[in-house]
Amino acid sequence: SGIFYKSLGLDKDIKTIPATAYSTYTFKFRPNSKIPECELLHNNGQVEIDSIFVNRRNGKRQLFLVEAKKSKKLSSLPKHKLMYPYYSIINDVPEDIIITPVYLRIIEKGRDVYFYIAECDIKGDRENPYLNDLFIKDSKILCLPNWLD
Repeated sequence: SGIFYKSLGLDKDIKTIPATAYSTYTFKFRPNSKIPECELLHNNGQVEIDSIFVNRRNGKRQLFLVEAKKSKKLSSLPKHKLMYPYYSIINDVPEDIIITPVYLRIIEKGRDVYFYIAECDIKGDRENPYLNDLFIKDSKILCLPNWLD
């Protein structure tokens, strides 16, 4: 459908995105910048990654980490749904690749399908950010009219 190409301003359209994957990971994380001395251990726990893909934007390589949900209405997403996959992969991603978490909410209304795309960013330390460092940088709504029969 081209929704990521259009909403994220990618240099090249993507035809398919890998399927859901999950595994167990161990990592330390800091839940909140207001309590900097608190560090928790996610010990060999399951982490689900709905999709992950690499593309270029403005000529720079970026890794997009996607959490996708389908529902009947908009609702919020707990930050850990994007941050746990981030913590799981950060040590394996070269520093020159920008990591961009993306939250996708899909809602069907009548015959139309709406895509709510929230591009997120993480302020602070790339290697060990706080869970609450995730924020929405930009959002878009795209619609495929008359898509459903």
